Amino acid sequence: MGINLHAFKFLNKISKTRKFGNTLTLGRLKVYFDKIAVDEILNKNKILNNDISDDTYIDNYLIHLFGSDKVDVLDANNYENANIIHNLNYDVPEELKDKYDLIIDGGSLEHVFDIKTALTNLKKMCKVNGTIIHISPANNFCGHGFYQFSPNLFHSFYRESQGFRDTNIILCKMFDSSVWCKIKRENFNNNKRINIISDEETMVLVSSTKIENINNPKTIQQSDYSENFYKQKKLKTNQESIKEKSLFKKKIKKVFYKFHLIRKIYNLIRKYFEYKNNKLDKKNKDLDIIKV
Repeated sequence: MGINLHAFKFLNKISKTRKFGNTLTLGRLKVYFDKIAVDEILNKNKILNNDISDDTYIDNYLIHLFGSDKVDVLDANNYENANIIHNLNYDVPEELKDKYDLIIDGGSLEHVFDIKTALTNLKKMCKVNGTIIHISPANNFCGHGFYQFSPNLFHSFYRESQGFRDTNIILCKMFDSSVWCKIKRENFNNNKRINIISDEETMVLVSSTKIENINNPKTIQQSDYSENFYKQKKLKTNQESIKEKSLFKKKIKKVFYKFHLIRKIYNLIRKYFEYKNNKLDKKNKDLDIIKV
């Protein structure tokens, strides 16, 4: 995907809270943002960009603007002159472990078949107190790569029990660079599932800080499939089995399935309320809207 305006703003925000230090990018990340818009951001923050002679890739921005001491590029081949050749489907070698203060996935993860190994590799390469950043497709990127990512994946992988803290998960529409929709992570608790519906290409921006080396991916589960979830579900099922379904409900269902038009109207009503409650906008109670 490279670095668009959303991604640049995200990097700029993170750079204000930490030094990037020894940085690794997955692939050589091309710059796709509007230079005029970026100049406005830099001028507003009184940052000089005179030293950036080559702005084709993000490397020089990382060094001259965001405080990276060095930028390494990891790729599966040397097509764009990566200095580390490694396929993330396979475990990283020892010399890459605990090496980087910042790792930027600018749109590689969705192209790697073995997601579990790839995420574990990033975790291994990141130093304690280092940060991992993802700029990945969430919705309406069907055909772009192998996968589109749910916020719940990052919520479950980057949690304290897995050795991470300060995890931020943001959804943003590809062609609206003025608004971020931040996931209220606390809403994942209490066995809650967060569903998001968007009507255009939507990206997920993630940052998380590693606090200790824990490698136990087999314990990772979707947040609403905890042990407590199953206990509640079993209790609810038992209670429902005691109640007899009313004859009226059975007759109504028969009508729905017998008459196509009625079923269609019913489904449209369901679709309306589903979209209304889960849409990527300020009405969604699982999101905090941030102007950027």
